[in-house]
Amino acid sequence: MKNFTKKDFIRKAMHVSFGTILLFLFYYNILELWHFLVLWLVGFSFSVGLKLGLNAGFIGRAIQDLDKDDFMPAQGMLYYYSTFLFLVFLQNHYGLDKDFILHSFLVLMFADPASFIAGKGFGKTKLPFHSKKTILGTATGMLVAVVVSLLFVSPIIAIVIGVLSMTMDVIDVKIGNLEIDDNFLIPSAVFVLRLLLL
Repeated sequence: MKNFTKKDFIRKAMHVSFGTILLFLFYYNILELWHFLVLWLVGFSFSVGLKLGLNAGFIGRAIQDLDKDDFMPAQGMLYYYSTFLFLVFLQNHYGLDKDFILHSFLVLMFADPASFIAGKGFGKTKLPFHSKKTILGTATGMLVAVVVSLLFVSPIIAIVIGVLSMTMDVIDVKIGNLEIDDNFLIPSAVFVLRLLLL
């Protein structure tokens, strides 16, 4: 597929792999919340170090090669992991079922890459309100989100969660100059919608 670069495939594979590892560690209680917090601090410190010019050898070069032009190195991954940590904290604090986390991140892990691949690889018609997104990519992401949601909730609720959560992928949310990443918006939307609808 000529529209894709090697970097695109590696980033999407990391997207799914990282989520799989996090969910495995979480679901089987291999790590506790404080372990995840320590790992977040290490990752955040590493990102800040790279931003300040830390020479991290091969790992630093790999991150720079794969990075988008974001404010912080590995910013998308930081959003991804920060959202995971935040939602696990809420799930623990309120005594919610682990399915809240599984549902939220399985939608992110599969619907977001599906949307990207369909949109960039095959999408022709751009959304009228978003020049970087296509109708096909958005519809594919919503469909995958609905299918994933069917593993956790009834069909009507799955449709609502799938469509609304993936709408977050096409809305640009900014706080000042900082654009809020879909790695935060999509799983947070799934989590909140489950709370509201169940």
